[in-house]
Amino acid sequence: MATIMNSQLCVQLFVAISMFSLCNAAVTKLWVTYNTETSIFEVSDQQATDYVAVASFVNTVNQTGWAKLDVTTQAGPKRKYNDSVQAYAAGFVEGHITKSLMTMHWANTGAWVCPEPLTSQCIQIKKFLESNLKWVLENIKTFSTTSPFWHHVRLFLEQTAGLQDGFAGMKGQLNLNIDVMSV
Repeated sequence: MATIMNSQLCVQLFVAISMFSLCNAAVTKLWVTYNTETSIFEVSDQQATDYVAVASFVNTVNQTGWAKLDVTTQAGPKRKYNDSVQAYAAGFVEGHITKSLMTMHWANTGAWVCPEPLTSQCIQIKKFLESNLKWVLENIKTFSTTSPFWHHVRLFLEQTAGLQDGFAGMKGQLNLNIDVMSV
């Protein structure tokens, strides 16, 4: 009976400590603004009224095994920015705010697969991915204005380019320049 009570007490203590850790987890919030004159995206930790995207991030990986990321854009009928600007901005802010986790993920799961200099297998993989991306970009150029499918593929790639640029700390500028082998 005492062992069961001790086990229950341990579980309750674990839950209480976990909840305390969650309550004390730091929330990071970033806003992305877009300068329509220069076509440049900027990230700031200062609340912006005219923003394209805002991200809220809580890193509770050490407490729960998970982190929480919320990214929101200014959508709806009265939106100021088009789909492409919103998609890129969402990726851009995500790349900035989750850089540390993406770096750890790459170190744990991907860095050993294709280290520099690239092996012949990795060169083949890179060529295949670049060829596939070229095909996708050609279809986007041809069909994205007439096909909802290719429009959304374009948005996905714009968000991915934003993610890559945000992670790298590059200047935010709408593009489809994906490096298939970048970290």
